[in-house]
Amino acid sequence: MAQALAEARVDAVYSYAGRTEAPVAQPLPVRVGGFGGVAGLVDYLRAEGIGHVIDATHPFAAQMSRNAVDACAEAAVPLVALEREPWQAGEGDRWTHVPDLAAAVEALGEAPRRVFLLQRKSSKVGDGLAKTTGWIRRTLLKKRRVQMIGGVTYERIDDAGLHVTVDGEPKTLAVDTIVICAGQEPRRDLQAPLEAAGIPFSLIGGADIASELDAKRAIDQGTRLAASL
Repeated sequence: MAQALAEARVDAVYSYAGRTEAPVAQPLPVRVGGFGGVAGLVDYLRAEGIGHVIDATHPFAAQMSRNAVDACAEAAVPLVALEREPWQAGEGDRWTHVPDLAAAVEALGEAPRRVFLLQRKSSKVGDGLAKTTGWIRRTLLKKRRVQMIGGVTYERIDDAGLHVTVDGEPKTLAVDTIVICAGQEPRRDLQAPLEAAGIPFSLIGGADIASELDAKRAIDQGTRLAASL
């Protein structure tokens, strides 16, 4: 999209969130960082004379999308939002559903499981959620003895487990099940080889329905999937 705008010689600015660790080079002027909520975004739109806004944020960045709607309405700036088409269940898929979080916890049963929650960002898990929501989610995870690790670089998966690098130090997590939450762009690259190998898989979060994804739904689906393993 940025390339198309640049080639059309549209006077545009490409904005990255402040949590973007390694921004990809863009053929447009780039700004990095938040706006300070709806009021800050309104001030920016007016100060910079922005004529149109394109919301192409990550599906997990639901708060930014909501802010864009409110700010553009207040500043009377036209808004276009890019929405990904949801994935549909296909032959050979294994989709797992439970009605709510309580049912997911109950479905875990009595067998002890050691769970790791990894993310590339070095910030706290759920840091992008509302303050109360993020604190509650982290408390629940700690109560369940989930080991949360940030600043992770994913290397490979083999018979030994999941190989990662944390703060420059290589680690191997001897895990028997891996849940990958990556839903920015709906892709099924792994589906065919997994089906060919007879390995069951599930689609959750943005990989399930990337359109208007919010973190609450993604966490809910992840918990339900973990409960069924």
